[in-house]
Amino acid sequence: MTIHDGLSAPNAQPQEDLPQGISTVHPASPSQESLWFLDQTLTEPRVYNLPFATRLKGPLNVSALRESLRQVVFSHEVLRTFFRWHSDELQQLVIAEAAADLPLVDLQPTPHQAEALRHALEEVALTHFDLTQGPLFVARLFRLGPEEHVLAYCLHHIIFDAWSIQIFQGAWRAHYQRICHGEDLPSKQSAMQFGDHARRQRQRQQTKAFESHLDYWRGELAGAPTLLELPTDRPRPREQAHQGVRVPIRIAPECQLALKTFAHTGKGSLFMVLLMGFQVLLGRLSRQDDVVVGCPVSGRVDHDSWDQIGYFVNTLPFRTSLAGNPTVRELLVQVRKATLGGMAHQELPFETIVKALNPPRSVGHSPIFQTMFALQNIPREHTTFLNLEERHEPTGLGLAMFDLTLELVETDTVLEGALEFRT
Repeated sequence: MTIHDGLSAPNAQPQEDLPQGISTVHPASPSQESLWFLDQTLTEPRVYNLPFATRLKGPLNVSALRESLRQVVFSHEVLRTFFRWHSDELQQLVIAEAAADLPLVDLQPTPHQAEALRHALEEVALTHFDLTQGPLFVARLFRLGPEEHVLAYCLHHIIFDAWSIQIFQGAWRAHYQRICHGEDLPSKQSAMQFGDHARRQRQRQQTKAFESHLDYWRGELAGAPTLLELPTDRPRPREQAHQGVRVPIRIAPECQLALKTFAHTGKGSLFMVLLMGFQVLLGRLSRQDDVVVGCPVSGRVDHDSWDQIGYFVNTLPFRTSLAGNPTVRELLVQVRKATLGGMAHQELPFETIVKALNPPRSVGHSPIFQTMFALQNIPREHTTFLNLEERHEPTGLGLAMFDLTLELVETDTVLEGALEFRT
């Protein structure tokens, strides 16, 4: 592989051996390669599906919505991507045509309409994706009434992440309004594509900074426990099972304020305080004083990736020692140091950390950590555009990626989310 000066990301060139209908080839990112192999081995690969749904109230222009989605797919190559193993590397193949199928399903107003919608959304969420064929997303529009619809879509994690949903939704909103107003559409692709990011990430693996990141994580995780022994109702299965349940959580505003105040006085952040509390809880439940929890970070270290759709997210393993019965302020100092250090070395993909450490492997649990904590500060507010009211519609897979995951969403008025666990 050629390393370009300044770690530039040159545009990929077409190859002679590409299948018909393919315009471009890119190398897959290390994270995509890891998901590719997991997809081949997991008993339930749909655990990596990302379903979303939006309820739209008002006069909806269905043809404009279809065209707006087509425009988004045209702009972002990753939404036209599938994968193949070729010449000892995983490649992203980009489909030339921007196909965006959006069937309209009429759910008649009946006493059972809510149940019918729930089943329909579940069907979309549990789509079986074949990573060797594109597209790796599906979309459906459900009509509940003359001026009430639900737009549902599901994408495989290998081409999408939580940050991407804001970009995706914002883009189709903007295109929809332009179409309805009769404005000209900017039919051009984004200058930066996810394939460029993957190429850049591969190049960085050959730099001195890469070794520095690797040394940091080797030091942080040296001697870490391989398994967090949480008390369970049933024995751990010999192979990982992904059936799961989500339990909603809501933290009272006065408690949220107290947490923020404590974080401020301790020169920390709300994320650090919540992670610390979660790790203390896990330590007490497991009766272990060495706790490692995985936390997702955006992985968008380059400014030109902030408005791009793709699988940029990375996972950082944060380790905390509860030995010696430290006070909460002492723990916050420790968690703050680990968080800042981890963020400074976040460019190293988690999959690379696992390969380098080579911890004892088991088909019964994930390596390095089995619990996850995620905090998002993206408000889920009602918005109105072009006589349409938009509202988030709950979706779910009935699956859990880890033993236990705490997900919280922060807004100005509330801190809420869910505990997800393997049943």
